[in-house]
Amino acid sequence: MNSGAQFTGLDSTQNLRITGCDMLHARSFKPSQGLLRIMADGQLPILPVPGDLGLTDGQHTIQLKNCAIVPGSLHRLHADRDPKTWELRILDRRWAWQFPSATLRCNFRRLDGSRAEPVLNARELAAALFNVLGEPGADVSEVPTDAYPELIHDDAPIAETLQWLADRLALAGGLDHLSDAARLWALGSGDGLQNTFPQFAHTASYLTSTSQRPKRLRVVGGGHWFQTKFELEAVGLET
Repeated sequence: MNSGAQFTGLDSTQNLRITGCDMLHARSFKPSQGLLRIMADGQLPILPVPGDLGLTDGQHTIQLKNCAIVPGSLHRLHADRDPKTWELRILDRRWAWQFPSATLRCNFRRLDGSRAEPVLNARELAAALFNVLGEPGADVSEVPTDAYPELIHDDAPIAETLQWLADRLALAGGLDHLSDAARLWALGSGDGLQNTFPQFAHTASYLTSTSQRPKRLRVVGGGHWFQTKFELEAVGLET
């Protein structure tokens, strides 16, 4: 097997072939980005959104599911040459992590020092957050079980809450490029991509397009305190 890249819906039966892919993959709750180059006879077909990206060095393969094509990123290289060569920007599936949000409260203390329900240790909390994020198979094995972070987040993005949790516990979060599963790592653990697949040691940095629009907008205000006066009448038992 030769080294190369594949993307769902783009194959040689459409008179095109993928000539290269540069992908920067990092531990983060924000998506990794890459450039996909395509050579085609004539116009490109309708591009799949989203699609699965496969990268191979001839011996090992990385599968990244549910990758998105950045709107407006498609452009032609070398306009005076045939066959036509196109380049487009793609994001791994963490592009969808920016949308889910929820109101979450756990482990906060009462005045007497006891914890109000629900009580979740850090690992249970991380698993619950990933589940809401749409990643029920996330690896949280490195998250401690003896910590009980006090969490009071109103209508907060789940990815931001996970980042808050990771910062408190000295963890790094993101997508494991080998298993294609969401994961939280202890800081300083794990091998680098270059040590695992030497031929994949390509890095680049690109800006995210602002042309992607959400399906809806929500405005959330802060909590409100109300004050009033009540007229009280003293009542006592007669003796």
